[in-house]
Amino acid sequence: MFTLFLTFFYIGLFCFGGGYAAIQIIQEQTVYLNNWLTLSEFAQIEAIAEMTPGPLALNASSFIGAKLYGWPGSIVATFGLITPPTLISYALASYYKKNKDSQFMQAILSGIKPAIIGMIATVAILFLDLAVDLHQPQWPAVFLMLLLTVGLYYKKLGPISAILGSGILYVIVEIFQ
Repeated sequence: MFTLFLTFFYIGLFCFGGGYAAIQIIQEQTVYLNNWLTLSEFAQIEAIAEMTPGPLALNASSFIGAKLYGWPGSIVATFGLITPPTLISYALASYYKKNKDSQFMQAILSGIKPAIIGMIATVAILFLDLAVDLHQPQWPAVFLMLLLTVGLYYKKLGPISAILGSGILYVIVEIFQ
């Protein structure tokens, strides 16, 4: 349990940019370093964490903690995850309030953005590969993904409709294959 706490404390300490940026760090820690999950289990937990209400990283930590140690593990992982950002946010908010117009603060914020975008892009490629198997693509899945991406981008489709619609459409595709 102590290792679980420290692992999610580390994740909470370095998961700048929100849930999607944190996925790569959570994957590294839980799949590769601690061997708590397989890549397939991780993808399933992340999918469930994304569909449930609340922040993605927080949901994932709760699910992973519960998988390992039941509800006490869920509490320990969640507490480990939220402790660093809570403390850091308080300290940074105080500093930012005093120095928000400084050139130094603007440079820091500008420097963090590319790293966050790179982390999110890495996760997108991981999930793209898991969803459509880039080595042997399932063309109906690729077409559906592109269709939903366009619909979501142009705000013609809401996230809930996309999730439900893709599930239904893919069941239909599987029936007729």
